[in-house]
Amino acid sequence: MTPMAEQWPAASEASAARTVFGPLGGIVELGAVSASESTSLSEISVGDFVADHREELDHFLAMVRDLGDFDAETMAIVDDLGRLRPHEITAPSLLLWSGGIEPVSPDPGEPAAVRRMVNMGVDLQLADMTHGLVGVAAARGGRAAVEANAVLILECLRMEMQVDLPQYLPWADLREKLARTPDSPALAETDQGDFLEYRAAATKVSVLVNNDHEERDSWVGHGDVWSVSLG
Repeated sequence: MTPMAEQWPAASEASAARTVFGPLGGIVELGAVSASESTSLSEISVGDFVADHREELDHFLAMVRDLGDFDAETMAIVDDLGRLRPHEITAPSLLLWSGGIEPVSPDPGEPAAVRRMVNMGVDLQLADMTHGLVGVAAARGGRAAVEANAVLILECLRMEMQVDLPQYLPWADLREKLARTPDSPALAETDQGDFLEYRAAATKVSVLVNNDHEERDSWVGHGDVWSVSLG
């Protein structure tokens, strides 16, 4: 963690922490549903899921504490929200975590609807958490703080997503892997100056690729993926 010159105003510190702790609660609920073999939400235990992942959760929270230089009162917000304590998971809560994107169903608790909400909800809450983590670092010291804490932010995301995220991802490598998948979508290329956009119209997925001809340093270099978006 890089020391920052200013201390958080109390209200701002709590608000910044909630941008991370809120999505974390969603990821825990959605993770419990995804990990369970039961098709009945009433039989799924958040408490058991948290107990099974207690070490990872504690490590993640410690990294968030260091990233924001949060005090004990701010970190207690996690307990105040109650998302890591045993509680009932309901179809309306899954609908909330998935952003209401799930089509209206006469039975939102039926297995197919639950699967769709979980899949969409995990993507949405991870995206919200990413924004939260970067926002916490930026609020502590702007771009310099984001750069200084990039490794810590990446490690937080690795833990929550349970995947190994490379620091840099060449578009050529990703495109090659995409081309080997069945029914690989056609991609329309658009020149956006410092970026090239590759968009799959059928799935509404866009990839921005760095096109500024700069070498890699603390930021991506020429030909590296800058972002992936849906919409």
